[in-house]
Amino acid sequence: MSNTVGSREIIPKILTARKNLVLNLRQNEFDILIGSMLGDGYITKLGRIQIEQSEKQKEYLFWKYAMLERITSTRICSVARQSKVLKKPTFSYRFWTRQFFRPWRNIFYPNGEKVLPMGIKKSLTPLALAVWFMDDGFLRKSNSIAISTDKFSDNDLQYLCKSLEDIYEIKPSIVKSKKLYFGVNATKGFIEVIKPFIIPSMRYKIP
Repeated sequence: MSNTVGSREIIPKILTARKNLVLNLRQNEFDILIGSMLGDGYITKLGRIQIEQSEKQKEYLFWKYAMLERITSTRICSVARQSKVLKKPTFSYRFWTRQFFRPWRNIFYPNGEKVLPMGIKKSLTPLALAVWFMDDGFLRKSNSIAISTDKFSDNDLQYLCKSLEDIYEIKPSIVKSKKLYFGVNATKGFIEVIKPFIIPSMRYKIP
């Protein structure tokens, strides 16, 4: 667990921008944003959350946009990059939220690098976990799953594993590649929690 002031703060649902603008996040919006921050989400210094997915996951990106449209500041735009590996352009899609999330920026990036806030434990709802898995999870052999978590420190990952065990009695393992591996039993437990929220285009990731 990262030892910073920001990481000890509770993640707020009511946010302000300037003096008279207040955003009260709905529960499903909060859960999707928390799952995105566990996964591929990024918060700019100005307090906008960037949501981006590859072309393969375009339908998933459009689902996120539909769920978060009330709090977005842009339409979906496409992004082209030149892949050094494939030696051809690759495409992704992204959008940004409105500029309310500076408090989240301070919590998730207290020193400029993404950390896992202690307050995340209270926010690990089934929908948040499903979004996290749809962002960074994948299917392994033997009907088991894993989640890429290389953006977080070892202490953060240990805290996350302990939280999953405390809340859901699910025990993933941290491997050297900084991924969370779920054994067969842990996979069954985790999928049971998240399956109602996995959208059709992302069901290829679950057993």
